Amino acid sequence: MKKFFVFMLFVSAVFQISAATRTVCAVGCDYTSVKAAVTAAVAGDTVLISAGTYQDYNILVDKDLTIEGAGRNDTIVQAKSSEGYANYRVFNITDGTVTFKNMTIRYGYANTDNGSGGGINFAGTLLIVDNCYIHANGSYSNGGGIQVSDSAAIINKSLILGNKADGDYGGGVSAYNSVVTVTESTISGNSAGYGGGIYVNKAEMNIEKSVISGNTASQYGGGIYNYNVSSTNIRNSTVSNNFAYNSDGGGILNSGGCYIKIDNGTIAGNFAMDQGGGIYNNASGRVEMRNTIIADNMANNLPNDCFGVLDSYGYNLIENLGFCAIGTDNSHNVLGRDPKLEPLSTNGGSTATHAIIYDSPALNAGACTDMSGNTVTTDQRNIGRPHGTTCDIGAYEYSGEIPVTKYACWDNNEDDICQPLTEDFNGDGDCTPQDCKGEDGLSCWDLDGDRACDTGTEDFNGDSACTITDCRGTPGPNGYACWDLIANHTCDADTEDTNDDGFCNIQDCQGTAGSDGADGYNCWDLDTDYTCDPVEDKNADGDCTVADCQGVQGTTGAAGVSCWDINANGSCDAATEDQNKDTQCNILDCRGATGATGADGADGADGADGADGEDGTDGTDGTDGFSCWDGNTNHICDPAEDLNGDSFCTVADCKGADGFSCWDIDSDYTCDPLEDRDGDNACSPSDCKGDTGSDGSDGEDGTDGSDGLNCWDTNMNGTCDKATEDYDNDGDCDVIDCRGASDGYSCWDTNMNRICDPSEDIDGDSNCLVSDCRGTDGKDGADGADGEDGTDGTNGTNGTNGTDGEDGEDGEDGTNGTNGTNGTDGTDGLNSAMKVSDEPAGENCPDGGKKIETGVDLNGDAVLQEDEVQSTSFICNGEDGAPGTDGTDGINGKNGSGCSMTAVGNSEEPFSVILLFALIMFLLEIYRFPTKLVK
Repeated sequence: MKKFFVFMLFVSAVFQISAATRTVCAVGCDYTSVKAAVTAAVAGDTVLISAGTYQDYNILVDKDLTIEGAGRNDTIVQAKSSEGYANYRVFNITDGTVTFKNMTIRYGYANTDNGSGGGINFAGTLLIVDNCYIHANGSYSNGGGIQVSDSAAIINKSLILGNKADGDYGGGVSAYNSVVTVTESTISGNSAGYGGGIYVNKAEMNIEKSVISGNTASQYGGGIYNYNVSSTNIRNSTVSNNFAYNSDGGGILNSGGCYIKIDNGTIAGNFAMDQGGGIYNNASGRVEMRNTIIADNMANNLPNDCFGVLDSYGYNLIENLGFCAIGTDNSHNVLGRDPKLEPLSTNGGSTATHAIIYDSPALNAGACTDMSGNTVTTDQRNIGRPHGTTCDIGAYEYSGEIPVTKYACWDNNEDDICQPLTEDFNGDGDCTPQDCKGEDGLSCWDLDGDRACDTGTEDFNGDSACTITDCRGTPGPNGYACWDLIANHTCDADTEDTNDDGFCNIQDCQGTAGSDGADGYNCWDLDTDYTCDPVEDKNADGDCTVADCQGVQGTTGAAGVSCWDINANGSCDAATEDQNKDTQCNILDCRGATGATGADGADGADGADGADGEDGTDGTDGTDGFSCWDGNTNHICDPAEDLNGDSFCTVADCKGADGFSCWDIDSDYTCDPLEDRDGDNACSPSDCKGDTGSDGSDGEDGTDGSDGLNCWDTNMNGTCDKATEDYDNDGDCDVIDCRGASDGYSCWDTNMNRICDPSEDIDGDSNCLVSDCRGTDGKDGADGADGEDGTDGTNGTNGTNGTDGEDGEDGEDGTNGTNGTNGTDGTDGLNSAMKVSDEPAGENCPDGGKKIETGVDLNGDAVLQEDEVQSTSFICNGEDGAPGTDGTDGINGKNGSGCSMTAVGNSEEPFSVILLFALIMFLLEIYRFPTKLVK
């Protein structure tokens, strides 16, 4: 066995040695072309690319390969010499585990072969992008920068900037049926129709210690679009300054039965034209969050942080709740307060963050555990948590001061030196914030670099705020105009005077930072005729500028009536509408319509063959119940009833001063079987009810009560007035249009799963509405005493037999079930490695010999390091034998040809033959002298 083990180690070493490094450079390397090197490489090879710019396109990779450059900004592989002219992607990967390291991939465009993945189109096993810059690529369809399909990918410490998916999905990264992990990376300045930064479709996206910023979507999801039963997990990351220009979800849009989980996130400064400036959660989606800031987001030019129902797991700060509801756990949330965020900047670490200041309400207001109970020890910048008494809310942990930016925003090669040719963009002889074209510095509008909005010089559109819409500059020393595509401060009529009016101005600008918009027209040019029409001059200042890019103003009407505004006059009438008497009207004052009258009890059973007994009278209806926390039964949340001090009265306050849940009868914080009243293996508010009362006696039938009003019927006319009562604008009025309790669940949803279960459809009309918001009918009363038997009646004549009915038609065949998805491949195992060295004469080998060290190549460098050694053996030389007799002289050899054998560096086969020959000789020696193998 020991001989076989040694043999396998030698074989492993031979195969490892066969992996080659193929070099690429302009002169003196194995290849001058990246495509040639990749084509010639075999599985397991490394293609090492020297510093320089290499122009190749449609580089096909169909095997395990490592492609490594000399630095993220030093080695550049591009499909064309400049942006916007390519017709092919840069890399197309169809198989294998492929790693890209320390390089830039740019100027690719995918318009054939599914039109996806302008920089990298990946359909292999595992893609690794490490310390790379994926820049200015485009696609006709999906994944302007990177497209990942039916596989897995890891993006680490990389920049995904300025890529574009024309009108479709995922400007930066698009994932389909895949698992993608993004760590310590920046995805910024990308654009698409849906998911300007990231698009997730039937996939899993994991984002950690990263920033998603400045991305744009012409439709949904400026930063992230989570779609089609996908899941996205965001940890210690920032989603900031993203835009959805025509619809919902400026920062994040979640729809199609999808799931988003946010731990220690900051969602700030995003904008949507319609709803959900920060987050838009579709009714079929689920968003869970803990220790997260959602603030400073806008929609339709109004504060709008979120839309839909968000599930809180505590310790969240949400500034504006005007369009969303918070469910599950409201404990320790900070609501309605400004977190006092600093502008997005590099505050230390490898990605940009929103710093908080010393008096922020997020300071020391968070928790140091995530939703799964794991301890959180660092923030997005890898700064330790907590710094104070406990952790701060959000992705940034306040440490007493704002760190100094490590590198200036113009310093592309990060050497702290102003390079006139590559970094002094305005050619004025020095490098200042006016030269900032990079990815990690000050805001693009911050000309003087003071992180403050100087409205006189930096607020170009005059809206009293500095945002990405002000990042235009003016012709002259203050930077390049947005129309100046080649950055020479000159109006080039052929390429830059887009509307052909003889001069270049803001009407010639094509989207953010000079890059083309999805349709090639100015954002104000509604009829796409390159002309400023009066209807397009929104602010009526005589010209069309970016300040006019606000879309069509939606109609206003009674649909905006708040749920507390009982008389629909738009004013808070304290006497009748301020239900909790806190001097203001908000969602806490919403009480919904009176519930429907309970159904009449069933009639008693008939007596046998006699006159029926008289029906008993119905019992009187019970009075309306009060909330479990409403100790004085006044329907108002009094301070004494807010036991947990979170400014709300909820089921969490329903247990006296000890704060136990209303179902927790023995106050042990544990869901005991006795407390699980509905038998669903979980304790929830649906278990918070008393025992069933005893049955009442039958009485005479009472008259039917009048129909109760639907909770959406604000004018109480029994009709769905779509203009004022269809709150979600879906064409009908239902329970979704009701604005009631703050727990986020419908009153009929007893198991809180947001699904209309058969047991919850009390009236059996196949819909769950407010009419189902009542308990089940009581038991029937006891039968009355039998009446006396009546006299027998005479027998009737026999009826004729009816004709047989026709046979029914056969039912249709059921449809076949869909195939299950394939499981993901397992990760590759580690290689073994061996090192052989001379062993001098000594304790291990009296006459010297060979030292053989074996182990597992943990770091994958094909070299056995000291900390990887697991076993050491020695092969010792025997004592010198007696000299043998001289042999007879051999015959003279033929004259040589003048040639010699030389080992060639990149030819592995001759070297492998030599190793195998040495191996055979070594094994023969072991068989002849087995005692020489000493452990």
